[in-house]
Amino acid sequence: MVNHKCISLIEANEILSPILGDNIEIINFIDYAKDDSFLLVKQLKNWEEKDDIDILKEINLHNYQLGELIVLNDFLYINKIAFLLDAKDIDCFLDEYFKKYSIFLIDGDTYFFSISKKELLLFNHDGYFMVYKLPIKLVEKGIDKHMKFKGKL
Repeated sequence: MVNHKCISLIEANEILSPILGDNIEIINFIDYAKDDSFLLVKQLKNWEEKDDIDILKEINLHNYQLGELIVLNDFLYINKIAFLLDAKDIDCFLDEYFKKYSIFLIDGDTYFFSISKKELLLFNHDGYFMVYKLPIKLVEKGIDKHMKFKGKL
């Protein structure tokens, strides 16, 4: 049963740009987000030894009632695709994702963009789980780096 839609990064950008406050490339500078724009929820130790379902249980993703999501990780970003799905279908999606790609979704930085709630839930490569209110607001150094990066495209 297909419970998700594979979309191009261009399509994801068209959907997300209005709520991100910029194009999707701003996620490359998320480490420079203003302190008052995100909440560090928890850090998972040894997360690399766990599967996606166990990680989602530990971070209580289901409790966030995210609605429609765009899901992105490092692998998908490099391949210029993302997935659009309803958060209630995440478990089934994870199973299908693993069957297709033979890797876990949560492998490095993994982004869950809630379109209706205008939130970004990020599980990063160090095991930190954070919730960002969108649009993403960068500190001055992050803005400078982002502008230099945009200029190279």
